[in-house]
Amino acid sequence: WRSNPSKSETIKGRYIDGRKHGVWMQRKGERKVKIKYQMGDTLGIYNPTFRQVMNNFKWLSNKEFHICSKYLFQFEVLSTNMLQTYPCMSNEFHEICEDNLTFKFISNSMVNIKHSIVETKNAEDLSGIYKYSIDQELNLIIDLNENGIISRKIKYFGKDAIK
Repeated sequence: WRSNPSKSETIKGRYIDGRKHGVWMQRKGERKVKIKYQMGDTLGIYNPTFRQVMNNFKWLSNKEFHICSKYLFQFEVLSTNMLQTYPCMSNEFHEICEDNLTFKFISNSMVNIKHSIVETKNAEDLSGIYKYSIDQELNLIIDLNENGIISRKIKYFGKDAIK
């Protein structure tokens, strides 16, 4: 489906059974907005604005997101660089691996991290409750106390993942 409501605006995407599905793109002048749908339900927003993240913050509430953690430890030391780049997937949309970090956002400033360690030898357990914030530049910042700070730029914000 494609629509041009004005000379500077284009909307395109596809429908399945009369519902939006897949990635839809809207262009207004120079601004491009990409939204991911699943059978009519908004799943996530690519390159969201701070306002879009705050308006859809409920997508995080009491939901678990996972990062496979077996490759995050190099020589028994946590690589926060690796932690900042791996996608954080919702368990509704992604199977978890055996070595896994589970993030459960329990309030608008606290996250409960559960660390399952099966394959990685001598990896430090990161389980605990930590403070987090999302700044105006869309950095998700989690303070792991003595293990450092995770800061990841949000390029995709959705019910299915935070990338």
